[in-house]
Amino acid sequence: MESSSGLRDEGTRPAHRYNGSMSQTRRVPPSSTGSGSRHLQSRSTITADQRTQNGDESQPPPSRRGRKGIHWPFQSIATDTMSIFTSHTPELFRRTTVQVPARGVDDDFVPGTRDSTLIPDYVVNFIRGETPETVARRKQNGGNQGMRAVDITHQHRHQRSQMALLEGVNENEARRAYDSMSNFTWSSTMTQLQQMLPWANDKPGMRRRLTSGWRFGVLVNIFLILVILITGFICVVLAGTRIAILVGEMELFTGSCQDATNIDWGLHALINVSVMILILGANYVFQVLSSPTRPEVSGAHDGKHWLEIGVPSVRNFKYIGRWRAILAVVLLAVAVVTQVIYNSIIFTTQAEVSYSLIVVEESFLAGAQFSDISSSNKGNFTRDELLNLQNLASRNELTNITTSECADLLSGAFNTQYQTFLLVLTTANSENSLVETTQAGTNVQTGKDMPVFIADNQLLFDGTPVEFCLAQSSETAGGTCTVQLSFITFIVILGLNLITLIITATTLFLRRFEPLVTLGDAISSFLRDPDPTTRTNCLLTKENLRTGMGGWGFSDGKYWTPKRDHIWFRSPSLANWAVASTWWLAAIGLTLGALALTVGSQPPSQPLSRFGAASPHTTYLLSPSASAAVPAGALAIAAAIPQLLLAGLYFSANALLTAYFLSRESSLYAVLDDSSARPLRVSADPEGRQTTSLYLTLPRPVSWALAALFAGMGFVLSQACFVVSLSTPSSGGPSDTTPQRQLGVGLSGVALVTLLALLLILFLAILGMGFLRAPSVSMYDGKTVGNPLVFEGGSCSAVVSARCHRVPWEADVWKQKVSWGAVPEMPGAIVSHATFSARSLAELDETRRYA
Repeated sequence: MESSSGLRDEGTRPAHRYNGSMSQTRRVPPSSTGSGSRHLQSRSTITADQRTQNGDESQPPPSRRGRKGIHWPFQSIATDTMSIFTSHTPELFRRTTVQVPARGVDDDFVPGTRDSTLIPDYVVNFIRGETPETVARRKQNGGNQGMRAVDITHQHRHQRSQMALLEGVNENEARRAYDSMSNFTWSSTMTQLQQMLPWANDKPGMRRRLTSGWRFGVLVNIFLILVILITGFICVVLAGTRIAILVGEMELFTGSCQDATNIDWGLHALINVSVMILILGANYVFQVLSSPTRPEVSGAHDGKHWLEIGVPSVRNFKYIGRWRAILAVVLLAVAVVTQVIYNSIIFTTQAEVSYSLIVVEESFLAGAQFSDISSSNKGNFTRDELLNLQNLASRNELTNITTSECADLLSGAFNTQYQTFLLVLTTANSENSLVETTQAGTNVQTGKDMPVFIADNQLLFDGTPVEFCLAQSSETAGGTCTVQLSFITFIVILGLNLITLIITATTLFLRRFEPLVTLGDAISSFLRDPDPTTRTNCLLTKENLRTGMGGWGFSDGKYWTPKRDHIWFRSPSLANWAVASTWWLAAIGLTLGALALTVGSQPPSQPLSRFGAASPHTTYLLSPSASAAVPAGALAIAAAIPQLLLAGLYFSANALLTAYFLSRESSLYAVLDDSSARPLRVSADPEGRQTTSLYLTLPRPVSWALAALFAGMGFVLSQACFVVSLSTPSSGGPSDTTPQRQLGVGLSGVALVTLLALLLILFLAILGMGFLRAPSVSMYDGKTVGNPLVFEGGSCSAVVSARCHRVPWEADVWKQKVSWGAVPEMPGAIVSHATFSARSLAELDETRRYA
């Protein structure tokens, strides 16, 4: 048999020539006189020429409609193009059945290229579950009887074909022209058929969903929180809870102050690493919880409101589920409080030396006589104690200190080196070389125990200058320090960690929660189900929405005329910059203020106090009564309150960097070169060529670098502002009025300078990255400038949806590698269109409008 026929949609009457049984079917190119239709040529063992020579021509067989025989279900009645799978809004013109470009006789089959005409209509109707009655009813309601073209489009597509914008253009010709420019063809009919199959729509199993995307990231955070929580419980058990509860504080180490300092540094470093893990996890889960679902985005767009996608967002709280918003706020608050309290559980208690003051004449040092009568011995020293000091001085066994050094030591808030100071005067009194004594615990700064004053770094006794000082070292010189842990605060920390764990785990079990977390999630959703509120506005910008010009409902098309390249600095919103600047200025201002205070308090010879060590000049003690009433743990929390600034600064800096990289990720789809097509990076359940990743928007190297910087700043801040606990052993005598414990807040000059440097590094890093440029795209006229897919002023769901109105014949484009550009121009087109596509795209033209 030999048969040739035109396409069923072009109205040509089929002609048949029967010449025997069919043994081969071959596709032949269209004839020169035809209408460009494809033809099928069949050959049998007896050729057509032979049949003609024999004069035996058979009549063409009857048409299919009149042909008798056994039919497959719905074979003769599947004739209409309207079904439950067609679009809800009628097209301006009917699309023809998808056709594969013609191939020559010897063309090889190209993998991945399918001909939808190979799928019989009755099979499609059978899979749909339709009956002859339902098909007949649809036919009566507007179907075209006898037409076998089956146009399967996505059942959720609400907008018209974008080709309707090209007025006066025949869509068949437009489609063929577009297909001819592409090296990739795909059948939407085949894709929709696969979607109709019962196994095609099965979601991945729970195990697979939990081991990829944002759910796996949440699982990782749950694991890390569990490790921190279990470690804390083990520490409580090993430390002995009964004793700790009774005293409120437990001793972790007692020994030399240098060893105690090293242990304190190590514990605070470990604490700040743990805090940063919790902060990172909270920020991760916060971004997931604050990300909207597609119904929430659609509801906001219906009310002409836009949401933020791909970034942590407080703005979305008004439009997302109430419980998710509450969980996100509580999680963020717990994370911030955790950073403060964690840095207050460890502190060091230092042994203070209570010193006495003895004012003598220079002759006392040479063994001159003295009287220990009460008028010159208010400190109640015994004569043996005074004679012992006189002998030590005569043998030069006391430390000679200059007046300025002595003034520095005596002007400090505490003393850890010397137990007795001899202030030597030059005046001579032949009767008594002992001028005055004071009891242990004297503080020169009070001015109540002895008329000794410090002025211009000089010592004065009752107006008489002190020439020099001799000091007797304490038997405990070098100091004994104790590293302590506030048990009650530690229990609070475990409770906060438990709350964090519960909220994080709850995120995994939220019902029907499919958030648009990443940019790829949003693009995939809008390509699958285009948003009707942004139709015919593919160049929509956030500025259009803010000003109302060219925003919601605009359909006249826009010109894209970039004048400059986009720098990352313009990607975050003004609100992001304002919040981050406020936190940074507050942190830098307080650091500079504290540094100025410490430099002014320190002696000129040592303007900066040691790193993490309490200095007598930069320690501010509470009164004895307050020290007795206030627990050390409570004061440690107060000293750690500046950690709030770092927590706020981290979240705001993270938001800035996330906006940077969100705009960068979007801009890469607009670069039209040989490798421009990119898969969509989704946060869960990838399909086709889509990819998924553990991170949401901010790449892991950048996120880790930011976390390391803030962990370092948290550690440095814990050593820059800390609680000071001083313990003074009682001498047991009635004259010793030294309080047994004093509390205060200490500042470290070196640590403050280090913190200031880290804050400047953060500022320069964010500002420096802001001057990076987005990749420029080539225009139709050859210029390379600007990028149409960058985000100006922050993320915007409406802008994303406007860019995602696909061409109607790419129903499954979201599963492919895609790029963004102009749909190739068709003859007679008035307004062009730009969108995501897996096919070849054209550059934007400054002289054309796009909708």
